[in-house]
Amino acid sequence: MTRTLGWTLLHFLWQGAAVASILACLNLALRRSTPQLRYALACGSLLLMLVLPAATFRTLGVAPAPVPSSTGVLALVADAHAEAAATSPASTLQAVASLGHSIESLLPGLVALWGAGVLLLCLRSFGGMAFVRRLGRSGLSAAPPALEATLARLAHTLGVESMVRLYESALVGVPTVVGWFRPVILLPASAITGLTAHQLELILAHELGHVRRHDYLVNLVQSAAETLLFYHPAVWWVSSRMRVEREHCCDDLAVDACGSAVRYARALVELEGLCSDAPALAVAANGGSLFDRIARLVGRVPEPSRAARGVAAALAVASLALALGIGSILLDRPAPTVVDLMASSQLADTISPEVQPAPAGILESAKAEAPVIEARPETATIEPTPEPQALPAAKAAPAAEPQARAFPLERVLEMARSGITPEYIDAMDALGYASLGSEQLIALRHQGVGPDYVRELAAQGYKNLSAEQLIGLRAQGVSASFVKGLSEQGLKDLSLSSLLALRSQGVTPQYVAELKEAGQTDLSVTSLLSLRSQGVNPDYVRALSELGYQGLQVGQLLELRSQGVTPDYVRELKAAGFDKLTPEELVTLRSQGVSARLLKSLRGRQQP
Repeated sequence: MTRTLGWTLLHFLWQGAAVASILACLNLALRRSTPQLRYALACGSLLLMLVLPAATFRTLGVAPAPVPSSTGVLALVADAHAEAAATSPASTLQAVASLGHSIESLLPGLVALWGAGVLLLCLRSFGGMAFVRRLGRSGLSAAPPALEATLARLAHTLGVESMVRLYESALVGVPTVVGWFRPVILLPASAITGLTAHQLELILAHELGHVRRHDYLVNLVQSAAETLLFYHPAVWWVSSRMRVEREHCCDDLAVDACGSAVRYARALVELEGLCSDAPALAVAANGGSLFDRIARLVGRVPEPSRAARGVAAALAVASLALALGIGSILLDRPAPTVVDLMASSQLADTISPEVQPAPAGILESAKAEAPVIEARPETATIEPTPEPQALPAAKAAPAAEPQARAFPLERVLEMARSGITPEYIDAMDALGYASLGSEQLIALRHQGVGPDYVRELAAQGYKNLSAEQLIGLRAQGVSASFVKGLSEQGLKDLSLSSLLALRSQGVTPQYVAELKEAGQTDLSVTSLLSLRSQGVNPDYVRALSELGYQGLQVGQLLELRSQGVTPDYVRELKAAGFDKLTPEELVTLRSQGVSARLLKSLRGRQQP
């Protein structure tokens, strides 16, 4: 049992690597396809990784065939003697026997280490499941009725048949789905108060996407695979690809249900600023790389180059050949048994560089008593091995001169039409982009990414950016002057996702400077995005300040603007005699539809 399990774990080293290599090649080839297809491939790869060890264990655990009689064994050994003498030297057989002994001696320790690792990860998983179970029962409060209605409408739109409950939770830091049979969506208080109604609708649509796709159950299967096959990095990589593509699938569902991809990308940026990480066994709205998700939603994913596709195909063929070759060798010839090792040792002891054929009498008697053994020639002659002769010293080959990068003729013509010159390629190579393919160069040129643009971004602290990141930034109009202007306004060392969100929302350095002149000094990326999305401009802030509402906080400005409290509305109330209203009172009056004319008429009736 221990021996079979040990060999199964060793076999999975090459099996898992082969599966992961093929998945990586398929992901590269299908980069522009739907995330649903890539997610299905990742799920199939992880399932195959679970099936392969079970199949290997069963194959290696099959009982060997009954041992023939002693006479048959003598005949078999005698024939093997002759065959080995003709094909293998004694040192090879001794090395095989030594290797088998070494591996066999290590198997109990390897299995013990694997069992200890599985036990530790099981304890961790049980703790995580207990915590997730606690999330669904403790620290809960009823969600606002408006959100309940929004959830019911989205569930109908997305075709979610399960009864989904919605709660506000004090124990989570990010919108999270727990449970499979009775799913529950948990919203942190920071998300309810910090996001607008439309942004909350998009986040709820994302979480309902997880419910519709049964991602919580799939996540449990992932955790089981990571626990049993924890020692192989390929398992963790495939599982991470599943989580990334899962978030992309739910992003697409949310956009289809609620509309604009740009608004959804802004909601993700807001959520990133408000929330923290989710439990490992739960599924949440902030999974995956935020920059990759935003770039996929509002940017352009470049098509992989022809060279990259060629490398992917070559890797796939090599992985299949490796898997088939090693698998056939190892599965057909499992770990050497005691009988195998004894036979190999006896043959190694008797074989010498000048091998003599076995006596004909012994072979004849052995074959007569063991008719199942096919007859072989009675004698075998071995030609003496010629002595190796020294080869003449080879002359040192001259060092090869570096070759210029070559592109196919049709790509060269397309590059020329796109305005790509040798000077452009040399300049990009000097900046560290020597490995770019023709299609990447064309995509960079189409977006206007040149050496000067790369140098200017590097001067602002954004160095070593990938071609995809450069294309995404340039496509959204993020220039070096834009970054420098934000830095001068106190917004320094921003992430790429923050730059993209600010630029797509229309937050410019001039907008920030005018807000500061109007009295808003404590401005962050999140507050700027919120103010801009709600239409709060410097004129609005200045007008309220002139009416006596100085030093308003960002939350107060957002609430006033979202409820439609305009400077004209405030002036009308002041003209009606209500000139000392607080921002909260203004919001209440406006939300209830109370106009200045109504208040004026009510005050006139109260006078004697």
